[in-house]
Amino acid sequence: METKERTNKLQAVFMLILIPVIFIVILGFVILSILHDDMKGAVLESAGSWPFVGSLIETEEEIARDALEDRIAELERENASYSNAVGSLENEIADLERIISEMEEQGPGNDPVEADEEEITGSDLEEIVRTLENMTASKAAAILANTDESDAVLYLNLMRTSNRSQILQRMDPEKAAVLMSLMKN
Repeated sequence: METKERTNKLQAVFMLILIPVIFIVILGFVILSILHDDMKGAVLESAGSWPFVGSLIETEEEIARDALEDRIAELERENASYSNAVGSLENEIADLERIISEMEEQGPGNDPVEADEEEITGSDLEEIVRTLENMTASKAAAILANTDESDAVLYLNLMRTSNRSQILQRMDPEKAAVLMSLMKN
């Protein structure tokens, strides 16, 4: 029976004191949120005025100061990385300028760009010959008749014999004779 009385007293305390207090606290927060636009600010302001709680809660100024200090540290790290990048690019520029001056001293005969152009000319040459071979013989003959003789001989030498004979057959006989004599040499 004693346990039953204890349980009844505990239930009475719970029902009469604890539940109404929780209800009042929830109701107070609801009313404050309706009345104040800045609920968080109002709670922090009122809680900050309490003696022990005030020292535990950071103010907006402290939060802003911490955020600014973090941003400053981040910007300093970013600035250091950009400074390193600028230094490496300056070194690369100095190396390239040194290479340019060495190439200028060597003279125009050792230009690596010219060697690349010769390689491109070789592949382009094959493509030109294929293009001429795929044309009708009369159109290819007209084109070769108006081309420089050395280039025309080069194109004709790279063609298949059957295509070459078709093109030469449709050319002016004098021009074809000149090209044939140049091909022989």
